[in-house]
Amino acid sequence: MTAAPLRLGIAGLGTVGVGVLKMIQKNAVLITQRTGREVTVSAVCAQSRDKDRGVDLSGYAWEDDPVVLAKRDDVDVFVELIGGSTGPAKQATQAAIAAGKDVITANKAMLAEHGHSLALSAEAAGRVIRYEAAVAGGIPVVKALTEGLAGNEVQRVLGVMNGSCNYILTRMEDAGLTYEEVFAEADGLGYLEADPNLDVGGIDAAHKLAILASIAFGTEVDFASVVIEGIGAITIEDIRAAADMGYRVKLLGVAQKTGRGLEQRMTPCLVPANSPLGQLQGGTNMVILEGGDVGQIVLRGAGAGEGVHGEDEETKGYERGRERAEVLRRHAARGAGQGGRGHRGDHVSGSLVARGAGAINNQTDIFTTIRRLTPSSASAAWAR
Repeated sequence: MTAAPLRLGIAGLGTVGVGVLKMIQKNAVLITQRTGREVTVSAVCAQSRDKDRGVDLSGYAWEDDPVVLAKRDDVDVFVELIGGSTGPAKQATQAAIAAGKDVITANKAMLAEHGHSLALSAEAAGRVIRYEAAVAGGIPVVKALTEGLAGNEVQRVLGVMNGSCNYILTRMEDAGLTYEEVFAEADGLGYLEADPNLDVGGIDAAHKLAILASIAFGTEVDFASVVIEGIGAITIEDIRAAADMGYRVKLLGVAQKTGRGLEQRMTPCLVPANSPLGQLQGGTNMVILEGGDVGQIVLRGAGAGEGVHGEDEETKGYERGRERAEVLRRHAARGAGQGGRGHRGDHVSGSLVARGAGAINNQTDIFTTIRRLTPSSASAAWAR
């Protein structure tokens, strides 16, 4: 007997949501062959219905309200690609869980700040939350930790987790440009957030680190405890001095257990220029997992772009016009990203350094949802 289709409701049709739709349309036969079940899209939701997104939406029902979409009877799995730690994204996710839906999200900000409470809600409802694309774009690091390394004690997680920052730092070295010059260049290319401090201030990468630390060490997500310092204070002189000593500057995230508990930090560090981290260029991400039995595993791949972060580019438009002038003025004065936590905004990074990676992991979450096992605890709802 042929299984009934798995019906998706997708909220958010910016770079991410459109990327997921394109992959579902393009790979429909492949998905069915691999999962034994057809995956269809019942309905979609976005800020504007009339916008030309370069993808055919005629076959999908339209909802203006993501909460209404999440409750539809013809939606089995709610795919949240709106972005933001609170607001419509969180409200719709809660509504989906309450309505008995599984959830797929690439929203790192929401998970870093509310992941545990959402996992508790999912467990109580017998549902799960999948979020592979929320961390490091196309790198399947979540499944590596929760499945591939399930029999290993993870000792440390570290890596470069923000493509925009890595682009800026490598561009400064390669072209001999100042931070201000490359910042303006990156902003003009659309690589930075409406509030760029989410990128260059280290907040976006810290969201990812907090999620990985929770999985690796079996703790609740504790974003508030991450020590964060951005790259705004890095000068071209720093870059050159590091190069003279055989090092490169990277915004490096490190999570590890110490005698005082769990240490989590996202700060600029010197790494050997000939190391895997030192050779990482442009918008590429890298996550290194160190375990007692497996040793060191290096995962490298595209960390930004279409489908990567689960953030609807339209969400950024809410505040882009109002905030842009003030944000650029602050950065021109080197006021943002000088260290410390900086502004904790509601939007997730959506840089466009690379394209296509995260939609793959959103698709992987669809596969996993088809085959999911009912979790036995809230931590399982969060981590599996």
